[in-house]
Amino acid sequence: MRREDALIMVRLARASPSDLERLKSLKLRGRGGSLVALGEIARIESAIEDKSIYHKNLMPVTCVTAGLAGVIESPVYAMLKVRPEIGRIRVPEGYRIEQYTAGLPPTDTRFALKWDGEWHITYEVFRDLGLAFGAVRFRPMMLTASAVIVGSAVILFDPIFQGLAIALMAGEIASLALSRMTVPVIYFMVNRSGPR
Repeated sequence: MRREDALIMVRLARASPSDLERLKSLKLRGRGGSLVALGEIARIESAIEDKSIYHKNLMPVTCVTAGLAGVIESPVYAMLKVRPEIGRIRVPEGYRIEQYTAGLPPTDTRFALKWDGEWHITYEVFRDLGLAFGAVRFRPMMLTASAVIVGSAVILFDPIFQGLAIALMAGEIASLALSRMTVPVIYFMVNRSGPR
């Protein structure tokens, strides 16, 4: 029975020269049962490893990670502290690095910083809780408004209390519209020029 050579590839993670010498002296059992040093039968090559190219949402990214420990461990405080410093950095092309906390950078032609990881998960959880709470809150508000309007309809045709009925009905409709539409629009208008 004829045996073919088997290619065995060993990779070391940033080995020092002493580790390489120890690896060369590693003994392997040969065909006849005798021990042979790996350095006698191996061909050792030194090469530069190809660099990995990372992508997120089909856009090239460079990931920078950091950990917090000590008195303040929340990533929000670290972000608030570093944001102004990063905002002062000018790239060689002359523009400043834009920072995004909630959305993704619109293009990959300019350097940008996307705050991600634990911060992004926290942001999404609170955003989704707010949306769910808003949807749950609307039903009782609508029922209360309906009750006030129906109750006011009873006195709508009374000449003495007609003004009160109209004020109650209009006030309830206005407060419902303001709380459901105007307040979110005003909030968006105030915060759209703030941090992304």
